[in-house]
Amino acid sequence: MKTKDAGVLPQRVSFKSVLNTVQDDSEANQTFSSSEVCEYYVNNLKSFETQITTLNKQFASTNHHMEEMKRSNQTRVEELTNEFKKLTAKRRKREKKENNQLSDQLRTARDSLTVLQVKVDFLEQAMQQEKNRLDFLECRKRENAAFELQLHQMQDEYRSAIERIRILNEEKDTVNAKLMEMCTKLEEKENELTSLRTVEGNILTLHNEATKKITALEHQQEKQEHNLNEIQYAISSGRNHTALGPDRIRPEHLKNLPPVLIGTLARLFTRYLSECKVPSQWKTSRTVNLNESIEKHTRSLHKDCEITKCDDDVAEIISSLETSIVTSMDNINISNEEYCEFCSATEMHSIIFVLLFVFIYHVKSEAIPKYLRDKLRHASSFLEIAENVEILYHPLYTNKHLQKSYATEGPRQPMRIKAANFIKSSPVQLRNLAVDESMNDRNAMDVDTTEQLSLFGSIKQGSDICQLQSVCVPIPIDNGDPQVVIYPKCYEVMQCVGSCCDAFERCHPHSIRMMERPVS
Repeated sequence: MKTKDAGVLPQRVSFKSVLNTVQDDSEANQTFSSSEVCEYYVNNLKSFETQITTLNKQFASTNHHMEEMKRSNQTRVEELTNEFKKLTAKRRKREKKENNQLSDQLRTARDSLTVLQVKVDFLEQAMQQEKNRLDFLECRKRENAAFELQLHQMQDEYRSAIERIRILNEEKDTVNAKLMEMCTKLEEKENELTSLRTVEGNILTLHNEATKKITALEHQQEKQEHNLNEIQYAISSGRNHTALGPDRIRPEHLKNLPPVLIGTLARLFTRYLSECKVPSQWKTSRTVNLNESIEKHTRSLHKDCEITKCDDDVAEIISSLETSIVTSMDNINISNEEYCEFCSATEMHSIIFVLLFVFIYHVKSEAIPKYLRDKLRHASSFLEIAENVEILYHPLYTNKHLQKSYATEGPRQPMRIKAANFIKSSPVQLRNLAVDESMNDRNAMDVDTTEQLSLFGSIKQGSDICQLQSVCVPIPIDNGDPQVVIYPKCYEVMQCVGSCCDAFERCHPHSIRMMERPVS
């Protein structure tokens, strides 16, 4: 856009230059008079007014020119503003159109990206499955290689074992041939020894029988009266009206015990306890130590004494019963547990019969009835006696509600039977007594009275049949912090449980109480 020419501006005169001119004139005209000076200044003022008027005109023309330029500039600014608005509107339309196009492209790109992401996930899953399959195949290859190696080793061991078996079979054939030769020679030697042993056995049998009879007669003649008197004195020295023992027999009744049954009772109970067969009712009871009463009242009597045989009639009865029991046991093939129960039952039967005699004597204070003595003497087995007699054994502490009844004439009459008092003894003594008793044909033991009265010392708590069970043994844990509760650990072991065992442990809580503690 073109602008108009404003012309040439007049030269501006400063007030300072005018004053300097006046001052110079005044210095030059110092010699003039005052009137002249006034005229001079008046003329100068007029010239100044003329110059000022000229300057005002110039200023007015300049202002007019500036106003025109301002108006022209405003018009130009308005034109430029309109053009800028038009350009801005066009640019906005173009940008909006471009933005819409970009939005459509971005939306399309997002959709394609989602599809690509799905494809990538699918490919990753497929790659993972393929990787797992390759790992599995690699493991299978390693397992197959190890299995093939083991198979080769087993084949080599099998071949070596076959070779060893072949060598052993050859050696076995050689050894069998030599063994047959040795057996033939051994049979010949045994035949020779048998002929020699027959004669020697007959001689030894006659000699042993004669020695046993002589020893038994001498023993019986020397110590029978002395032993029975000591046992009778030990029983009679007990106090009356005292607490009952595990046998529930009163001391008054024991004092009336006939001497004929003392030796038999001691011998049968010795054999019964030496095999570790004790009724469960006796194991929870306290025993009465007869040794204390013997030492208290007979301090001067410390001689060795033995329990001898009883009266011939009772000894014959008991021996016949024991012989029939042993014979029946030899003819039966049973297992260990059944054998223990069978021995317990048979030995209990023998003891029951002897205690039956004691109880009858305690109640009636008379000898054994003749009809019962005849039945026992002529019986060849326990079953023959059991057909005519009913035996009831009532446990400890439960006999108060039972009405007492005694053996009378007639079949199937009930009899009340109770146990006897015994003393402590060591398991070694019981085993030694069992060995000595098995060597004696009539089970008659020759031991001193003190050992006979101390047979029931090691009665253990438990069932009558010993067996192995899995038990929990606790492991001790050191815990220094009382605020922390550590549950005990344990390990299972196989342990003997029963009357013949030595120990019993368990790992169970005895009481339960609630606690709020941190558990490590």
